[in-house]
Amino acid sequence: MLETVNNNTSADWQYKEISISGYAGKDLKIKVTGIYNNGDFYLALDKISISVPPTCLAPLKLTESNITASSAELGWTEYGTANTYNVKYGIAGFNPATEGDSMVVNTTSYSLTNLEQNTVYDWYVQAACSASDASAWTGPKSFATDCGSASIPYFESFDAETAPALPRCMSEINANEDYQKWKTQSAYALSTPNAACILFNGSKPMNDWLFTQGLILGAGKTYELGFAYGSSENYQEKLAVHWGAEASVEGMTEVIFGNLETYGREWHTKAAILIPGTSGTYYIGFKGQSDADQYLLYVDDIYVVE
Repeated sequence: MLETVNNNTSADWQYKEISISGYAGKDLKIKVTGIYNNGDFYLALDKISISVPPTCLAPLKLTESNITASSAELGWTEYGTANTYNVKYGIAGFNPATEGDSMVVNTTSYSLTNLEQNTVYDWYVQAACSASDASAWTGPKSFATDCGSASIPYFESFDAETAPALPRCMSEINANEDYQKWKTQSAYALSTPNAACILFNGSKPMNDWLFTQGLILGAGKTYELGFAYGSSENYQEKLAVHWGAEASVEGMTEVIFGNLETYGREWHTKAAILIPGTSGTYYIGFKGQSDADQYLLYVDDIYVVE
């Protein structure tokens, strides 16, 4: 037996190297045997290789933390003796051979700043064991910065998403705690391919909120909110629209439309004027409030303009 590797009791990957230099010149077959202990669950293996060990081991276990709209903390684990690293990052899909921003760091972490909000980035890290010896690059690892707040004009057609995903800068609250939530669907939309929709519950009335991204609005300025709503088939659907300073039920302090009703397979459009009393970030909330055992309520083509 070459070695016994014990479980580290965490749901994480472990990296292990075992020397087989003592078997040089011999035909070798390697068997891995999983040993179950009470309380264990799954055992997984990946990236098994037999090769001449590199003189400079590549970092592994790349992580991101403390992600904001403009910054992120990168981290990695060193498995050799390096204490200097090359880090390279850029917009997702960049070519690390010719593109990206790079830096040299002397710790196993690095803070990226001045990032663009609501943007997906790729990054790579390489150990530099000496001036003439570096590891292979590890990566790409991807992360997305937070959405931050959107400036006006604001448009959301849901058409850039792959149903049933909502736009990542929108949020929803399932206030009636059932199994139905807002999602996108391509079966019925004002602008194709998608609209947002919420499906009925057979025994509970809807109480489900869909919130826009935070919108930067100025005090005393006049803005127009517009949107389309509709229903599928011959069922009575009901929608309320509110706005406020927080994407939460409690934060929806101002009522724009208390109850909009729609029946049959037809789209309706609505517009309203918003004049905030103070400058700040505001959210528009769309509340599905149809009675129990109806069908589908739709919202599409939301806009806010000055």
